[in-house]
Amino acid sequence: MHNKLLISLIPVVLTLFSGCSAESGAEPNSAEGDTGRVSEALANPRLGVVTGGDFLVKEGALNAGWVNETSNVRSGSLSGSRIAVTTNDNHCYVKDGELNAGWTDEHPAAADCSLAGDRIAVLTTDGHCLVKQGALNAGWTDEYSGVMQCLIAGDRIGVLRTSDRHFLVKQGALNAGWVDEYSNVYEGSISSTRVGVIRFSDLAYLVKEGDLSSGWTVEATSVVRGVLAGDRIGILTHDQIFSVKEGALNAGWTTEMSGVSKIALSADNNRIGALVNGEFFVKEGALNAGWTDEYANVSLGVLTSN
Repeated sequence: MHNKLLISLIPVVLTLFSGCSAESGAEPNSAEGDTGRVSEALANPRLGVVTGGDFLVKEGALNAGWVNETSNVRSGSLSGSRIAVTTNDNHCYVKDGELNAGWTDEHPAAADCSLAGDRIAVLTTDGHCLVKQGALNAGWTDEYSGVMQCLIAGDRIGVLRTSDRHFLVKQGALNAGWVDEYSNVYEGSISSTRVGVIRFSDLAYLVKEGDLSSGWTVEATSVVRGVLAGDRIGILTHDQIFSVKEGALNAGWTTEMSGVSKIALSADNNRIGALVNGEFFVKEGALNAGWTDEYANVSLGVLTSN
């Protein structure tokens, strides 16, 4: 029963939601190829939700209107001007630019795909971590095989090796060398400056800051999900309590919400998301800011990634 609960609380990606009317978006399989555009930072942040297989995205204020980007979606990712979805038939589609831009079919066998700046990562259905950088039609680099996590943030890549549950991270070029960060890992997490691991033996969440060889700080115990973004750390504990800290690794925690199943932090250090009984709530600004109920009947919510 313990393991079943843990598995049920771990989402494939981070997500958000809201409840306004949606406009119709382009179907992924109708899109043309990439234009060579490189993702740029947006003045207006985006958030997205998966609801009934549709991926809805809004841009700007929390009360902005929704655009229905596409259907048949399992998960989504947002970074700058790029949007990615993983469909139920395991395709990874990415668009760059306006919300109504066309899609590029990036990979036909994706268990998950994610975005960070001008990088795209795909965890393939056979356990390869593939990453590309630059244009949407750039070539893939096969970073590692036999993995169950494939993460990107800034110029970092992280993988969780399936055979022995070692979490490895590299920084810099796509062909940089790996650092074996920790063994016996339940789940890993990365940001552009931090690395986190949930230790399998006791569900302690450890985080390091700065160099990949720096020391670890034990942040909390009984953790089933850890998220890193900017100078914020978010944790979801076994009893479904969502807490966030801001600043130094030894800063105090703020309890954000209880009864939570999925959590999210935005890369701009400004938004926090929590999924509770299919309702996605988002707050903006300080850790003690008020919540906005964004959408109902949500399976996944997404905030802008690193």
